[in-house]
Amino acid sequence: MKPVDMIEPAEDMSPVDFMESDVMVEEDVPVNQLGYAGKSDYIWSFLGVILIVSVFVMQQPDKLMHWMLLPLALCGTIVGADAIRWIKGTYALYDPKGMIGLYGINFFLIAPFLIVFYDMEGVETYIVAQWQPLLGLMAIFNFFGLILYKVFEKLAFKRPSKVESTYWSLNPGRATFYVPIFVTVAIVSYGIYIVRLGGLGGVLLQERQGELREGLTGGGIFMILRDALPMSVLIGLTINKIKKGIYENSSRWLLVGMGMLFLFILTSGLRGSRAAIGYGLICAGGVIHHFWKRLTMKTVLLSLIPLMIFFYFYSFYKSAGIIGISGLLQGRTSIRDLQEETTRTFTGMLIGDLSRAHIQAVELDVLVNKPWPYRYRYGSTYPKAFGYMIPRQIWRSKPNDMGRIIAGTEMLYGEGTYSATVLGGGGSRSSQLYGLAGEAMLNFGIYGILPAFAVWGFIVGKIRKRIYSYRAGDMRLMMSGFWLLICNVILVADADQIVWFFTSLYIVPAILVFLISDKITLNEN
Repeated sequence: MKPVDMIEPAEDMSPVDFMESDVMVEEDVPVNQLGYAGKSDYIWSFLGVILIVSVFVMQQPDKLMHWMLLPLALCGTIVGADAIRWIKGTYALYDPKGMIGLYGINFFLIAPFLIVFYDMEGVETYIVAQWQPLLGLMAIFNFFGLILYKVFEKLAFKRPSKVESTYWSLNPGRATFYVPIFVTVAIVSYGIYIVRLGGLGGVLLQERQGELREGLTGGGIFMILRDALPMSVLIGLTINKIKKGIYENSSRWLLVGMGMLFLFILTSGLRGSRAAIGYGLICAGGVIHHFWKRLTMKTVLLSLIPLMIFFYFYSFYKSAGIIGISGLLQGRTSIRDLQEETTRTFTGMLIGDLSRAHIQAVELDVLVNKPWPYRYRYGSTYPKAFGYMIPRQIWRSKPNDMGRIIAGTEMLYGEGTYSATVLGGGGSRSSQLYGLAGEAMLNFGIYGILPAFAVWGFIVGKIRKRIYSYRAGDMRLMMSGFWLLICNVILVADADQIVWFFTSLYIVPAILVFLISDKITLNEN
């Protein structure tokens, strides 16, 4: 039996008729078909890892011939097996495990090599004399963590899901009422956001893009509703398509995808957030894949090339603003000049944006070699992440920073060094991102790494089972892109980012899907 992601309805079949045909993933699907990599996948993964390792080592054997190679290769082999199953189509396209596998090759293998290869000095003012033993030790923790991730993912995936006995079908009447309201509110909120920044020119002409502006104080609700605009529009377009009963695989989906890219740039992208654009496209891609056109792995992989190039150049916009980009287009400056001015490079993107290897290795150095004492937070950074979402009108004494900002500053600079405003040597403030294992170390030291991987694995397994349990045409599939993405974001992001991710990309579209759907309980045989 094919998973629901691989099945398409007949051209004359409505979404409800297709649901009633009882096409779904059965509970007795063989584990080796759907859930887990086999021996051959690990063999091919190992061979691919050997190739990657050989390319690096042949260029700089004096730096890279180190015992760290073994644990790094083992990590790459574990995640690479899932990447292979995803690429060859054994996993469904929107299976989180496959995306984690592909992403993990850089996160666990390539990025650590690049750190040594390019003689990275350290993190902020923290200088690392020798990266190899730190990266090797972190790779050992990652190796056992990945084993726990797979064990707990398997346990969670085998558990039954309540999704299997329910179905959400479109209610056209409620959709006609609610969608225009949501889109209108999002457009108005976007307008208020622009006005509070002094107009569109006030956004574009910033020397450095971001949202730490006085004009945005207390404006979080407008940013949340602004970020919901692209997905609200896409849901509206998709509903119109469903109501017309159009199932053909025309090029219309491509125009919709390009329109979504434009909207994400217009809303979240103007503030220089590449992550917001990339995350949004993945969420939108889930809707397109399940309701417009079954995307292929070839299409996804080919699209990564222009997207990576786009995100690389977009990093200059974030750091140098529209003036820096204009200078590049007009020939007044060069890519090398912008790299030196902004410290943005493609290698830096692979290490700093798509990995946390450098900062996690530094944390290990502090915790193991103890250049200064560090006070564990014992889990407090996780609930404090929700504090950022509380408006100042309610919490008037809310501090500017809390949780991982303060903890991370003391990790990198020493206890008592944090200062909310860093002026003339009056303190330090680090806004580094630490990722799953890194935030666990902020809270529990090295003893928090393995439990964090186990929790992550259980979450991934639950989400995978949920996605595979949906019947085709279920309105909840509109949020499948979000569930795919959150599994990956947990690995690379911190708790406060995850909370913001839920708030900005999930809550409003999910409420809209809930309001326009009829909830049907299916007979269990």
